Order: sequence, then structure tokens, then C-alpha cells
Amino acid sequence: MLQRELINTALGLTPPDLYLHGGSIVNVFSGEIYEADIAIKDGRIAYVGKDLANSALLKQCRVIDVTGFNLLPGYIEPHCHPTQIHDTVGFTRDLLQHGITTVVADSNRMLETLGAKNFIQFMADIDKSTPVKVYWLVRLFSESYPSPKEELLSLPELEELLSLPRILGIGETTRWTSILQKDSFPLEAITMTKTAGKRADGHTAGAGGKKLSALAAAGISGCHESVTSMEVLERLRNGMYLLLRHSSQRPDLDNFLEILLDKKVDLSRFMLTCDGTSPAFLEQAWNVAAIAELMIKKGVDPLAALRMITSNPATYFRIDHEIGAIAPGRAADIVITEGFELSRPHTVIVAGQVVCDRDTGILVPSGDSPHKGLAKTYFTYDWQVKADIFDVPALGAKDNTSINFPVIEMVSAIITKKQDFLLPVVNGTVVPGKNSPQGLLKIAHLDMQKRRSCTGFVKGLARDLEGFASSLSCAVGTILAMGSSDEAMALAARRVLELGGGIVLVEKGSILWEMRLELVAELSSLPYKEIIRLSAELEEIMAGKGYPWGDFFHTLIFLPCDYLPYIRIGREGLFDVLSRKIIYPSVVAAT
Repeated sequence: MLQRELINTALGLTPPDLYLHGGSIVNVFSGEIYEADIAIKDGRIAYVGKDLANSALLKQCRVIDVTGFNLLPGYIEPHCHPTQIHDTVGFTRDLLQHGITTVVADSNRMLETLGAKNFIQFMADIDKSTPVKVYWLVRLFSESYPSPKEELLSLPELEELLSLPRILGIGETTRWTSILQKDSFPLEAITMTKTAGKRADGHTAGAGGKKLSALAAAGISGCHESVTSMEVLERLRNGMYLLLRHSSQRPDLDNFLEILLDKKVDLSRFMLTCDGTSPAFLEQAWNVAAIAELMIKKGVDPLAALRMITSNPATYFRIDHEIGAIAPGRAADIVITEGFELSRPHTVIVAGQVVCDRDTGILVPSGDSPHKGLAKTYFTYDWQVKADIFDVPALGAKDNTSINFPVIEMVSAIITKKQDFLLPVVNGTVVPGKNSPQGLLKIAHLDMQKRRSCTGFVKGLARDLEGFASSLSCAVGTILAMGSSDEAMALAARRVLELGGGIVLVEKGSILWEMRLELVAELSSLPYKEIIRLSAELEEIMAGKGYPWGDFFHTLIFLPCDYLPYIRIGREGLFDVLSRKIIYPSVVAAT
């Protein structure tokens, strides 16, 4: 029995499996840094102190001399998206080298493509394939509008998931307006989550004042969407926990420094997250350990910064009895560092096993990825997309006239606004004219199931893009196409279909660049490092074609999404996010 083994080891009656000698414990509870040894048994910490240092039993176990090093709890990434072209196994293994031993992951893409029953088996397979502890938050709604299925699972399925130890609650509740409208499904889901003793984590971007208070009253306990110090303070005043984001898409840390340096503010409700760093930037210090280091350099207390990636998230998710601190009974997830060089640890230990060493890298073999072999079931492979599918219908307007057309204008990598431009009508379709704004491109959303295209125009995305198509977006089972040439867009879309999913760029009548995404949730079976290389290559190519926003991956993901302002393209046409109405039903059926 584990309890007896831990008791006997702590009392010096049984030899530990591993003994760390001579290091300095960084205690997140007391705020102290002091010399102490750690005795580990069966993957857990049995004893912290100096009383066993001269025990003869140490001759029967492995002893590691860590004199001169700090011993810290394994770090926690409290909000991540582990399936973004890459798979969960490669992603988590890469995090090990930075001391991150636990992640809390968004379930959206895998839950939507696999369904609740298969997702349960998927979680079990992940646990067998990576030493990193992978916990999950359950998504309630699809991200695209209108979706073939708004709710990703039923309440009985949610209840079953909430009974599992690896499920910590619900998360990314992007459709918070449905909570304020008192829709039964989200309210029952929140009640069910609270009854299970788990968290209803939020996505309260745009909520403030009475609306934010109402969400807190409904049971939303935390949010990672604050972008200003005032938004942080308002959520804190409402009793929420704060996941402060600093990522490739939103490098917001400096916005929060005023609060982090305020001695009056209780920082125990603060955590750090990289959210969804684009694959191209995963090797550029976008991890929670690097964020904590940056905070320390900017004047934040080192212990406070460390707690934000250890004990604070563990407490928030109610797993602090398992992880988040170096103390008896907890999992032996330990990061060995020189001082507070948090993101460049000397050694990383998970469950009592040395899994990463600065000199030799990751020491544990990679398990088989459960993503491989998960082929798509929602793709149409025999659709011969033709150029005329990208016509923008004039909706009854007469030829040789002009209409005010609602153009999607990019104002950042992920935020858009509606701009009305006077565009000519030719042969029943809307086309760019001589006086049209520079950089105006066609954009289309191809529905695989219904074999139809919803079309429009986008401005500010690129300067020189002939044809581009991608199955990667938040709308599963669709292709997003854009460009200045209908023929080039059609060629790119056909190639995506031939690949069984992917990203394709066409120039001068031929394929310039492509990446195959043949697995469910638009993932690639390529090695993790190769995915990062190709993703960086695409970002570089798009920058050369005039893409100005620095994160093309997230532009693709969010163009069809249903919760970011202000205008998007979906299965039924162009829609306004705030009013949740189709403003231009530009649907063209396939021939």
C-alpha cells in the first residue's frame, strides 16, 4: 500500500527509490529557500529534510548530488491547446525541457472530431504516451457559426466526463451570452460542474460591468482573456481567478505589470499561460517558465512568479494535494535549476524518474501517438472544385451597377471589422473594380458536407496572394480559401482535397507550398520538429506576400469563429458576431 511505503520511507525504515542530496528547497507555502534533501518513493515525495542524510539505507537507492541547485515544483501550464497541427505527445515532450510537467488542455478539436466516448479512450492513450500529466477542460460549444451541432456533447456525456480524474471542469466558455440569456444547457452544465467539485473556467472577452458580475454569479470562476490591467482588476473584484496570457498572438505581460507590482494585491489568484502559441513560435521562449523569468526581470517577486506556475494553478483546479509543491505525499515532479533560471533547468524529474537533462536532452522514449491512425470521417475527397464556386452572388442587384458590400477588414491577426465598399456587379456577381481598395482578396468557406461555398472579400490580409486553401480552421470539416485568382483558389482547394486535408499555396498555376494535415482535427503525422519548421516557413512566405500581422496560423483558425469581433465568414455567409446574424448570405452551390 502506497501510504505505508511513504510512511516507512519518511521514518527511515525503508530505502527510498531516489534521494536528492544537498539542494535548496524553494518552498511555495512558506516562501523560504533552505537546504533540505528529498526522499522519493513510488513516484511520490516521502520526506523533505536533513534527518535521513546519514542513513545507511541510502546505499540501497540512487542518490543524486544537487548541491548548489534549487529544487522547485514541476511547472503547470494551466490553459493550452495541444493539438495545433502538432499532436499532444510531441507538444508535451517538448515542454519537458522547460520544466513543465503538467498541462491543462482544451478538449475542443478532439472532442468535436472523436465524440465523447472515443475522447475518453483518447485521454487514456495520451497518458500512456507522455510522462507529462495531461488534464483536460471540456468545451461545451462549437466555435463556428452556424454549426452543424452547436453543443459538442450531451449533459449525460458531460456528467460522465466530469467523473474522470483527468477532467478538471469545463473551459473556454466562449458563448457567454448564452449564459446571460439563461439558456438551459450552459446553466445546467455549470451546475453539474460545480456539483462535481470542479471548475467552470471562462472566456469572458468583452464582458464587463453587470454582465461580468452576472457571469460570476452564474458560476464562472476564472478567465484568461484579460488584456488590460483594468480588465484584470474587474475580474479580481468579482472573485475570479486570473490566467494572465503572454503568447505569440497576444504578448500582454506589460499590460499587467502595474497590478503585479502592487503590494496590496493578493497574487494567489493569478496564473500564467501561453494559451495557444502558434506552431511556428513554439521554440521562441513562449512557455510559462520563460514568462515567469521575464516577470522576475521586470521586478515581480521570484516566489510570487513561481507560485503562478505551480501552487496557484494547482489550487485553482483543486489538485494541489497532487502537484504544485515540494511536500510529502505530492507527486515527485521536481525541477532542478541554477538560481531562478526557470526555463533552462538542469534536470527535470517526473513521478520520481529523471526525464530530462540539460546535457543529454529528453531521456524517456516517445510513446506511440494516439493521434496517428485517426483518419478523418468528415471530408469529401471527390469534390472537383471549379473556379465558379468562388463567385460572389449579387443577390438580385442589376448588372453594371454597384452595391455596398460588407468587406472583412483585418485589424490584427485575429480581430476584424466590417467595412462597406462600393463594388461593381458583373454577370450577376460582385467583383473588385478599378476603384476598389488595394489588397482586396476573394475569401470563401467551403462546406464539405453540403458541397457549397460561402463567398466574400477580405482586406488587409495580404498584398500578393494568388491562391490559398486550408482545411485548418475552427470550423471542422471545411476549407478556407482566399486569393486574387479564382482559378488559383480552385487549384489550391482541389489539392487540399487530394491530400485529405492540408494547407496549400498556389502561384503562377502551380503549387508553391503545401503541408498535409491528414489526421482528425487537422493534424499532421509529421515529426514535431518538422511541423515547427514548416509552420515557420509558411509564416515567412506569407510575410513576403504582404501579410502584416505576424501570426498567420491564428488568422486561419479564427476567420470562421463565432465569438471574436466583428465580422466573420461561415457556412451560411458573412455574419456579424455581436448580433449573431447573417449579413450577406453568399452561398454558391457546387455543380
